[in-house]
Amino acid sequence: MGQIIVNGGTPIQNYYPGVTVNGTAVQQVVVNGTTIWTRYPYPPGTTLFTFSWSPGQYSYFTTFVTSVYPAYPLAFAAAPVFYNATGPADSGITFTLASGFAVTVAHQDQQGTQTNSTTGGSYAMQVGNTITGVEGTGFSFSSTGNGGAYFTVAYLGN
Repeated sequence: MGQIIVNGGTPIQNYYPGVTVNGTAVQQVVVNGTTIWTRYPYPPGTTLFTFSWSPGQYSYFTTFVTSVYPAYPLAFAAAPVFYNATGPADSGITFTLASGFAVTVAHQDQQGTQTNSTTGGSYAMQVGNTITGVEGTGFSFSSTGNGGAYFTVAYLGN
């Protein structure tokens, strides 16, 4: 399909910020009841962030909730939630990504690196005195391991 042109010649971009009509951002173009275009929040394939942590770095999870989540609100279906895994020495966060967003890479020093292209889904990350890990949709890590961990979130498209 070709471009959709509005405002006397402005093509609608496929992603934010797109184009405005009378001061309002175009979200969808519907013709005869059929949606023929929906604005993406980012160009598909855009890496949003990589989050990493090491054993004992409990404060990094607070940073995730107070800095990462607010910086990329469209990536999350809901706010991340703290949980206590196996006691005060271990803690973690669960989070759910919105449709179109994915944890594309997950790494744990002891267990290696895995890739994923499943969008949406729920994830959990954990930290303890000696362990770290991330688990969730599209990954088959058995549990946490020794050493550091990281994961990358990207927008893959709806």
